[in-house]
Amino acid sequence: MNACNASHRTSRRKAEDMIDPTDAVTRSLPQPVRLDLASESRTYSIALDRDLFDQWSVTRSWAGRHNNLRGRRITHVDSFEAGLAMIHAIARRREKSGYQLRGPVAG
Repeated sequence: MNACNASHRTSRRKAEDMIDPTDAVTRSLPQPVRLDLASESRTYSIALDRDLFDQWSVTRSWAGRHNNLRGRRITHVDSFEAGLAMIHAIARRREKSGYQLRGPVAG
Protein backbone atom coordinates (compact mmCIF):
# COMPACT_ATOMS: atom_id res chain seq x y z
CA MET A 1 0.00 0.00 0.00
CA ASN A 2 1.45 3.38 -0.92
CA ALA A 3 1.50 6.44 1.36
CA CYS A 4 -1.29 8.16 -0.57
CA ASN A 5 -3.73 5.28 0.02
CA ALA A 6 -2.77 5.04 3.69
CA SER A 7 -3.34 8.77 4.12
CA HIS A 8 -6.71 8.57 2.36
CA ARG A 9 -7.82 5.70 4.59
CA THR A 10 -6.74 7.60 7.72
CA SER A 11 -8.64 10.74 6.73
CA ARG A 12 -11.68 8.67 5.76
CA ARG A 13 -11.58 6.86 9.10
CA LYS A 14 -11.55 10.20 10.96
CA ALA A 15 -14.53 11.41 8.97
CA GLU A 16 -16.37 8.16 9.75
CA ASP A 17 -15.57 8.59 13.46
CA MET A 18 -17.51 11.87 13.38
CA ILE A 19 -20.69 10.17 12.11
CA ASP A 20 -23.06 8.94 14.80
CA PRO A 21 -23.73 5.27 13.90
CA THR A 22 -27.30 5.34 15.27
CA ASP A 23 -28.62 8.00 12.91
CA ALA A 24 -25.75 8.81 10.50
CA VAL A 25 -25.67 12.46 11.61
CA THR A 26 -22.42 14.34 12.11
CA ARG A 27 -21.54 14.78 15.78
CA SER A 28 -19.89 17.92 17.05
CA LEU A 29 -16.33 17.37 18.22
CA PRO A 30 -15.31 18.50 21.73
CA GLN A 31 -14.00 22.06 21.73
CA PRO A 32 -10.77 23.17 23.42
CA VAL A 33 -11.14 24.33 27.02
CA ARG A 34 -9.07 27.00 28.77
CA LEU A 35 -9.11 28.37 32.32
CA ASP A 36 -7.14 31.39 33.51
CA LEU A 37 -6.54 31.88 37.22
CA ALA A 38 -4.62 34.56 39.11
CA SER A 39 -3.44 35.38 42.61
CA GLU A 40 -1.92 38.65 43.82
CA SER A 41 1.53 37.66 42.57
CA ARG A 42 1.04 34.79 40.09
CA THR A 43 -0.96 33.78 37.02
CA TYR A 44 -1.89 30.23 36.02
CA SER A 45 -3.49 28.93 32.81
CA ILE A 46 -4.83 25.47 32.05
CA ALA A 47 -5.76 24.40 28.53
CA LEU A 48 -7.18 21.16 27.12
CA ASP A 49 -6.64 20.78 23.41
CA ARG A 50 -5.50 18.33 20.74
CA ASP A 51 -1.81 18.28 19.83
CA LEU A 52 -0.27 17.80 16.38
CA PHE A 53 -0.70 14.04 16.69
CA ASP A 54 -4.45 14.39 17.36
CA GLN A 55 -4.02 13.37 21.02
CA TRP A 56 -5.65 15.24 23.89
CA SER A 57 -3.24 17.13 26.15
CA VAL A 58 -3.51 19.40 29.18
CA THR A 59 -1.11 22.35 29.13
CA ARG A 60 -0.40 24.18 32.38
CA SER A 61 1.39 27.53 32.23
CA TRP A 62 2.34 29.78 35.13
CA ALA A 63 4.15 33.05 35.60
CA GLY A 64 4.98 35.62 38.24
CA ARG A 65 3.32 39.00 37.90
CA HIS A 66 6.32 40.90 39.27
CA ASN A 67 9.22 38.82 37.94
CA ASN A 68 10.26 36.81 34.89
CA LEU A 69 9.74 33.38 36.44
CA ARG A 70 7.66 31.23 34.10
CA GLY A 71 6.99 27.58 33.45
CA ARG A 72 4.92 25.15 31.42
CA ARG A 73 4.00 21.48 31.67
CA ILE A 74 2.20 19.40 29.05
CA THR A 75 0.45 16.18 30.09
CA HIS A 76 -1.12 13.81 27.57
CA VAL A 77 -4.48 12.33 28.56
CA ASP A 78 -6.48 9.42 27.17
CA SER A 79 -9.68 11.33 26.36
CA PHE A 80 -11.44 14.68 26.45
CA GLU A 81 -13.33 13.58 29.58
CA ALA A 82 -10.09 12.59 31.37
CA GLY A 83 -8.58 15.97 30.48
CA LEU A 84 -11.65 17.81 31.72
CA ALA A 85 -11.50 15.94 35.04
CA MET A 86 -7.81 16.86 35.33
CA ILE A 87 -8.56 20.55 34.65
CA HIS A 88 -11.25 20.60 37.35
CA ALA A 89 -8.92 18.96 39.89
CA ILE A 90 -6.13 21.45 39.13
CA ALA A 91 -8.52 24.41 39.31
CA ARG A 92 -9.83 23.26 42.73
CA ARG A 93 -6.26 23.00 44.06
CA ARG A 94 -5.37 26.45 42.71
CA GLU A 95 -8.50 28.02 44.21
CA LYS A 96 -7.62 26.51 47.61
CA SER A 97 -4.22 28.21 47.23
CA GLY A 98 -5.82 31.63 46.76
CA TYR A 99 -6.11 31.80 42.98
CA GLN A 100 -9.30 33.20 41.48
CA LEU A 101 -10.85 32.44 38.11
CA ARG A 102 -10.49 35.36 35.73
CA GLY A 103 -11.97 35.99 32.33
CA PRO A 104 -14.51 33.88 30.47
CA VAL A 105 -14.30 30.10 30.41
CA ALA A 106 -13.95 28.76 26.87
CA GLY A 107 -15.23 25.43 25.72
